[in-house]
Amino acid sequence: MRSKMSRAKALCLVFLFCLALSGCVRAEKVEGKVDVPPFTIVIDGNEYTESAFADLPIYECTATSTNRYGTEETYVYTGYCLSDVLDTAGVTGEHGVTTVGADGYEVDLTAKETEDSTTLLAFYRDGKTSAEDGTVFVVPCKSDFSPDYAKVVEEIVVNEAA
Repeated sequence: MRSKMSRAKALCLVFLFCLALSGCVRAEKVEGKVDVPPFTIVIDGNEYTESAFADLPIYECTATSTNRYGTEETYVYTGYCLSDVLDTAGVTGEHGVTTVGADGYEVDLTAKETEDSTTLLAFYRDGKTSAEDGTVFVVPCKSDFSPDYAKVVEEIVVNEAA
């Protein structure tokens, strides 16, 4: 009786562990030097270049999302944790942020997404510069819907309390 109970508990724990890992997205700190391409971004009205964030750790995160046509895509993003970038800029994402692309496309991120360690200000996607003309991506890697990802981001607007 005892061996059946132990075996059942062990199988249950293994199942739960596998289930937890299957949906788990993590940002892994990149060790060693990373050449950050030049970019400029406006955060809450102030302009910053990549040099303002030179002391921040760099992370990689693999994200799988579904585009508007229903096709699943997987990319590896490399960049700074968005919450670290906001801290460096002296602002907080406690009410979320809005990212603004060069084409005017806006993506609203909740406070939770803004503060999540897997939301990156990414300058590489699959090892290639992620955006154009000195811009970046803002990628909530836990989101599985690609319109939540913003590319060619030129500005981040910090949301005020409602």
